Amino acid sequence: MNSADFNQSLTIVHKSPPFVPESFAALKPSVGSRTYVTTSTTSGLIIPTVKGFLPSELDEIDDSHDGNERTIVLGEEQDIAQNVKSPIPINLIGVGIGFPDGACVAAMHFRDAIVEYRSNIGVESKRVNVIPGKSNIYMGSYASIGIPLKRYEWIIECIKDVHSLEMATSSKGVPQIHQGYAWFIANIPSGDSPVAVVVGQGKSERMSLISLLSALKVSVRGIVCTTATLKRVEEEGRLKRVLGFTLKGIQVVDQTTVSSPPLKTAVEFVEDPASNASAGIWDFVQKSRAAATSEGHTPIHRSVKPTI
Repeated sequence: MNSADFNQSLTIVHKSPPFVPESFAALKPSVGSRTYVTTSTTSGLIIPTVKGFLPSELDEIDDSHDGNERTIVLGEEQDIAQNVKSPIPINLIGVGIGFPDGACVAAMHFRDAIVEYRSNIGVESKRVNVIPGKSNIYMGSYASIGIPLKRYEWIIECIKDVHSLEMATSSKGVPQIHQGYAWFIANIPSGDSPVAVVVGQGKSERMSLISLLSALKVSVRGIVCTTATLKRVEEEGRLKRVLGFTLKGIQVVDQTTVSSPPLKTAVEFVEDPASNASAGIWDFVQKSRAAATSEGHTPIHRSVKPTI
């Protein structure tokens, strides 16, 4: 094989397969009987009614199994890489909710969900973003949200059972399960500012969510409004999907100490009393301790009698 043929063979071997979108064509927002979904009188958008919100626990219209249950609907898969100027493909399927009366809505409103406060709120991260020109800023471009675990499991089961899609279990973006919630890093699109709504004494107050969290310095629980997508990933040599959310806002009910799992796993150092240091190391440590004590400094180490 000459060099030209060899280079051509490499091109063929490493060429990505053509993008073939999957179309489910069911995600077509509609109001049905207007029990679960209606039309906004201000924006004209199709939105859920209060009955269309997703409770944290499954209810009768989740478990009817007679064709009249709430379910997950999917739209047509699209590669949005060009739209966001990403150097790699980003293949997404829109996710929505279908209701017994034929209504369908793209927005998901989760009851008893959490938006997490973090001390780096508003601070730009130095981590590299795959989307050029987009900074990583907590509550500016991303947020940590907790979806009630039973509701998350219901979504996953619907996607697998109704649409026969395999969900990823170890890829980036798979949520962490902690304290009864599935924790996601939700997207906040450029130019968006998720809203915080507080209702009390017959009135409704609105402010930016980043301002509220910055002032409270604590996570908040309530009705979290999101949109959702399924991202195409390859895991274990197979095509799978990862569920992701975009945060739109929250109606705040209360503050909460429930949080996502710590970024670092806490460990305890365990010593082996029989693994003695060399004479040189032990002598150095003892001299440095004596010098620190004589100069009036608090030693950075202390003597501990080994126990077994």
